[in-house]
Amino acid sequence: MRTPRSHARLPAARAAILVLAGALALTACATDASPKVSSPAPTTTAATEAPPEPTADPTTDGPQVIDAGAVTVETPQTVTGTGPATIEFSVGKMNPVFEFTCADCADAVDVTLADPNVIMWRTTGPVDGAWLSRPFGAMPASNTISVEVNGTWSMTISDASTLPTSSGPQSGHGPAVITLDQPATQLEVTFTPLDETDILDIYVYGTTTDRESLRDFMTESTTETFDVALPGTVMILAAGDWTITPR
Repeated sequence: MRTPRSHARLPAARAAILVLAGALALTACATDASPKVSSPAPTTTAATEAPPEPTADPTTDGPQVIDAGAVTVETPQTVTGTGPATIEFSVGKMNPVFEFTCADCADAVDVTLADPNVIMWRTTGPVDGAWLSRPFGAMPASNTISVEVNGTWSMTISDASTLPTSSGPQSGHGPAVITLDQPATQLEVTFTPLDETDILDIYVYGTTTDRESLRDFMTESTTETFDVALPGTVMILAAGDWTITPR
């Protein structure tokens, strides 16, 4: 005799199907009942121009570079500027003299020759002076000078042989280059320092031998007499007052 099939599972399976169908129907109704939200249409953003590239600020972008060009006996060069600058120049084999003026300078003033690396002048306040490059050693044909100032300035680069000549006593204030055309074997120097730190350095170069005949210094208010070979060129480095008298 065959064992009768059990029908106990059929109603349960059918009920599960009904339950599942009902759940799906409810889900569909719930979905249909929810408000439909449409996605917004894509918008087009207008293209914006890129911000401009920053421009260099001339007051903060380092010192200006000035090309003074070639200096010859026939063509001295004068350059002017305001504030710090680097001056490029060429002089060949000549003996240059640098004349520097800054009437409205009130702060520190530095004038530096690049090669050989030497500070030709460092002071505070207005400047009106001149320097020879010769005492600082051999100089290449092309060179640069760094000017560190806060003011409007002017520099003239020329050959020392073109300086005007003088004779007799000469007086001045600050650095100077003077060509004395009278023969002399002695030079009397009177110096009044600007302050206790001021020193007078004096150099004399004879025109007949083109050799240095004097290199000395003075540190206090006094008058001294030095042996020299004139005529020649005298360079004085000092901030105070001085007088030179060939004898």
